[in-house]
Amino acid sequence: MPATAKQWRVQERPINRSFRETDLRLVEEPLKPVGANEVMLRACYFAFDPAQKGWMENAANYVAPINVGDVMRSRGIGRVVQSNSSKLKVGDLVRGDLFMADYFTLPMDGPTPANVEKVDTTVPLLTNLSILSNTGIAAYFGLMDVGRPTAGDTVVISGAAGATGSLAGQIAKINGCRVIGIAGGAAKCAWIAELGFDHAIDYTTGDIAKRLRDVCPNGINVFFDNVGGGILDIALAQIAPRARVVLCGGISRYSSTVTTGPLNYFNLIYNHGRMEGFLTRDYLPQWPEAKRRLSTWIKEGRIKSREDVQEGFENLPRTFMRLFEGKNIGKQILRVSDPELA
Repeated sequence: MPATAKQWRVQERPINRSFRETDLRLVEEPLKPVGANEVMLRACYFAFDPAQKGWMENAANYVAPINVGDVMRSRGIGRVVQSNSSKLKVGDLVRGDLFMADYFTLPMDGPTPANVEKVDTTVPLLTNLSILSNTGIAAYFGLMDVGRPTAGDTVVISGAAGATGSLAGQIAKINGCRVIGIAGGAAKCAWIAELGFDHAIDYTTGDIAKRLRDVCPNGINVFFDNVGGGILDIALAQIAPRARVVLCGGISRYSSTVTTGPLNYFNLIYNHGRMEGFLTRDYLPQWPEAKRRLSTWIKEGRIKSREDVQEGFENLPRTFMRLFEGKNIGKQILRVSDPELA
């Protein structure tokens, strides 16, 4: 066991600007001994979401604050290397909310026990950080509960090649919908076509609004938005009567100094539409059932995931940056150690 742990700590808050790699600082600290009812983990994988920038800004009031100087947090997978808890034993592979460090301790009891559980070994390992994580929960409840699709609906997904968007589109297909995905670049459009989307629109070329009208002649019944900004405005201009607009994310705001509201929101009034945001924590009691359904669909081959896996603990800020540069297809993940050897 090493005497020290490497940690990525918050150096600056990326408020009203893009994330910079220098917003995180690599430090090395003495490794904290394992206390009563605690476990020590060695990190194997970290998963990345745009929302983590909001955590760094301290703008996300649904998670515990992250202060300048704190170790950054992430969902991930780790191996238990020491245990003083009856809940986990040495060798267990777990998923959940981890610290961005190569080694760290977590409390398993007390007022704030760690949010970790053993990985699901019946599916591919990294599926635990994509379909069976908050990503899958967001896609499932955002579409099914907020979007409420019915067979024959036209569903449009922005950020369709991302981890959440690609899954939301597949769930819409399972529900008998016609699905159009908006993504950036030929490779991403090819990926969502492979997933069974009926149409893929490349927002980097041509007139997005015209192409959306061409493939949605009767309007959009459900718009599942992961982007915000101009693409949200284009979709609002083309909603069908009684449309549902699902606000899942807004990656466009993370690279902007100014956040503006939608210009075409009056279409919601004219078309008796509804636009609603949500958080995955709203559905905590229903998570187990959602995960069972998602796991079944994985095993039946009805949904697939793709992971963009980068390598090396030292590459953590660069890997996070890939989200905002649009370089990832599917879930952005960093491998920091071999899970079989951890």
